[in-house]
Amino acid sequence: MSGPAERAFRAAYRAGAGAAAFALVPWAVLSGRAGELAERLGREAPPPRPGGRLVLHAVSAGEMSAAGALVAELAARGGGGSIVLTTGTAAGRAVAERLAAAFPVVEGVAYLPWDRPAAMARWLRRVAPRAVAVVETELWPGLFLACRDLRIPLAVASGRLYEKDRPRYRLVRPLFRRVLDAAAWIGTQDEEEREAFVAIGAPPGRTVVAGNLKWDVPPADASPGPAFEPFLSRPGPLVVAVSTHPPEERWLLRAAGRLRSAHPELRVVVAPRDVARAPAVAREAARAGWRAALLPGAGEGRGAPDASAVVVDAYGLVPALSARAEVVFVGGSLVAGGGHSPLEAAARGVPAVTGPYTRNVRSLVEPLAAAGGLVRLAGADPERELAEALSLLLADPLLRRGRGEAARSVVAAHRGAAARHADALLEIASGLS
Repeated sequence: MSGPAERAFRAAYRAGAGAAAFALVPWAVLSGRAGELAERLGREAPPPRPGGRLVLHAVSAGEMSAAGALVAELAARGGGGSIVLTTGTAAGRAVAERLAAAFPVVEGVAYLPWDRPAAMARWLRRVAPRAVAVVETELWPGLFLACRDLRIPLAVASGRLYEKDRPRYRLVRPLFRRVLDAAAWIGTQDEEEREAFVAIGAPPGRTVVAGNLKWDVPPADASPGPAFEPFLSRPGPLVVAVSTHPPEERWLLRAAGRLRSAHPELRVVVAPRDVARAPAVAREAARAGWRAALLPGAGEGRGAPDASAVVVDAYGLVPALSARAEVVFVGGSLVAGGGHSPLEAAARGVPAVTGPYTRNVRSLVEPLAAAGGLVRLAGADPERELAEALSLLLADPLLRRGRGEAARSVVAAHRGAAARHADALLEIASGLS
């Protein structure tokens, strides 16, 4: 069990996590999230269920979409018990709610408690899962050590470490090794990530390459909902910009505006990474000469029948909107944000455009770019480069189709991670590891 070093580490972490949670309570109240506090503080949890359940945790929308691939695989197999999805953000919760609606095996959606060790242990005792899986980067000491203490098998699914975080983890490797040793199984996205996990203390014998769950995410339903249909059903090409950061919206809207003489019926959808920015992006669209509307929620210009640009003010709609596009621009890539996943478009055979800053999704972008399923811009002159790339793709249906099919083929070739993760999770849940 724990020695003096671990006891000191846990005491310090307990104090720090408690102070952080105390500081976040006023933030939750002032930001209108007081209703979340019972879950965030670990005071509200699903009651134990006969036959057991699995807990899958994914912090935000991208990770929860990846978790959806594992949910689909587990649902298809049956026999794994029910699933509780936990998350850390409103965007993650929106995606989780859609998964719950699509898969009856998902019995509930909740915010994972803030990582106070005592609260986490109390919550786990209440939920009584057969196993817990955390998706990608969620390495919380309170959660990991509570699972160990309560003898709940824990897995890391589609594991990866942000490059900026690796030096910090290595600094506390002797202590963090104890945290990672609590995992019964760690499945990483590739060999580079496996080496990174081992370098910060993951047990080599329990750390394997299992693949990236994002490759296995099922293509979304092609309808984002009735609010969008009057806009989407109109004739003319459609460009969808997803997960955008400022000032990418301005560059994209101005670049697309240059093309309207050649494509007078061109329409644009912009889905900012932070939907709270949607009204500001709509104003940016109006300044760029577009007739702007906010959908699907209430807002200025909502539902305008003659809109040429729609700004999305709700989470969880990116996959369905990407499926309707001729071209998708993936944001966070023309600014130093690290990029976002292009797979929603690729899985539907829609060509994508990104900028040069894609380090966080390098393992997804590189095979797509090498196969011609994705266009990468240099980023020296974003507005001009976007206009040129969009013009080329919109002018040539055969080029679009060829790039889209190349992207779809790359996605198909990389599938299989969900099956490997399901095998491992069901094995540790059954106590066979």
